[in-house]
Amino acid sequence: MDYKEINSVDVAAYIAKQAVIKNYYIDLTKLQKILYACYGTYLAVTGKRLCIDNPKAWPNGPFFQKVYDFSIRHIDLIQSLLELPDTLNNSLPVDELKLLDKTVTFFSQYQSFQLVNWSRKEGGPWDKATNHGYNLHVKIDDSLIADYFKTIIKEESSGEQSSNVEFDKDKIDAESRTNLSSDLFDSKLREIDLAIKKQKLIFLSIKNVSLCCGVALSWITVIWSVCSLNHSLKHYSDLIALYEHSHEELILWMYGLSICSLTALVITLCLTLTRIFIKRKNKLVPKTVVTALLEEFQRRG
Repeated sequence: MDYKEINSVDVAAYIAKQAVIKNYYIDLTKLQKILYACYGTYLAVTGKRLCIDNPKAWPNGPFFQKVYDFSIRHIDLIQSLLELPDTLNNSLPVDELKLLDKTVTFFSQYQSFQLVNWSRKEGGPWDKATNHGYNLHVKIDDSLIADYFKTIIKEESSGEQSSNVEFDKDKIDAESRTNLSSDLFDSKLREIDLAIKKQKLIFLSIKNVSLCCGVALSWITVIWSVCSLNHSLKHYSDLIALYEHSHEELILWMYGLSICSLTALVITLCLTLTRIFIKRKNKLVPKTVVTALLEEFQRRG
């Protein structure tokens, strides 16, 4: 199968299943970094891309947009990935799957903040693509990734201690401690995004129901008014006679028509105000939340 038929979510699903089988803890940030490692290792060894989408340079290192979008739609990210079909097992040869397994096993033993620091290491693909972190949210070129991982593989195969892969478990600096909260922040970000989407769906449902009710009520009022007018014209002489002798029923009829028209007017006005309120809520609420998130990203980035 060509890489164009495989996306980063398929690879993420494979990584999640391998991590669960081997009893490694994994979250969104760690998943993204292992996915980046698999992408780079596969590219360096085979000369081919592992999936159709390549990583982008986010504040916390390389990120795959499709995996992030998938996490937004699914609160329980790992469980949702486990439920996806085994695309890679059915697409890649055994030797390439073994290469990915070794990569997943190696990087899964480290914590998220360690992988974040490694992925943003000076001289690495992320650092070069972002001009030392000053130009974020750009695509990381495959040539940078391939050269970087070829160096790692060459150093590892020669028995040398790779200077590109260093995970000092005892040395946790201030930056590392700050990154410890990145997983929690990612989780909160997904929860906020889901809450916004649910709120939008609720408002959209109310708006659609309001519009349908308003249209239906308008048609009912129009039809009833036309029928009443037609009835009045057909029985005009009878109405005159009724008015002369006993106009109580005629007055009740006119009162009923007036009350119905007034009720339709009030309901239509309420629906209009509701739609205006919904329109304002749809604009103001997400804007406030998104502004707060952008500030948080800038602070952490």
